[in-house]
Amino acid sequence: MDPELKAYLDKGFSSINQLLDTKLGGINQRLDTELGGINQRLDTELGGINQRLDTELGAINQRLDTELGAINQRLDRLESDIRGAYILIEDGNGRVRLVAEGVTNVSEQVRRLDEKVSKDLDEVRTFNRLSYLDLDARVRRLEAV
Repeated sequence: MDPELKAYLDKGFSSINQLLDTKLGGINQRLDTELGGINQRLDTELGGINQRLDTELGAINQRLDTELGAINQRLDRLESDIRGAYILIEDGNGRVRLVAEGVTNVSEQVRRLDEKVSKDLDEVRTFNRLSYLDLDARVRRLEAV
């Protein structure tokens, strides 16, 4: 290549490079300024969003705590009611056992009384039979006379 052409091209490229550096420096500066502004706006917006989210989540957590507290109270009352029911059931079972024992005792007394009445009735029948036999014999003797 010709040294004059090379010098001319180098000078042209050098001036193009300077122009590009100047333009690109300005563009970079404008981009930095714009990006800085965008970053600031994003930080501001995200900060507001984060603050609103924190507020909303706090309110949700507070409502959940209130609801869970109410549910826990209801469960405690339910457990207490169930314990009371178990106590009543056990008491009822004990009373049923006592009634069953009483029925068994009464049944035994009725059986013994039935045996005694049967025995006494048998004795009365035997006595009546003997009395009637004796009376029958006496009436026959009187009729025979």
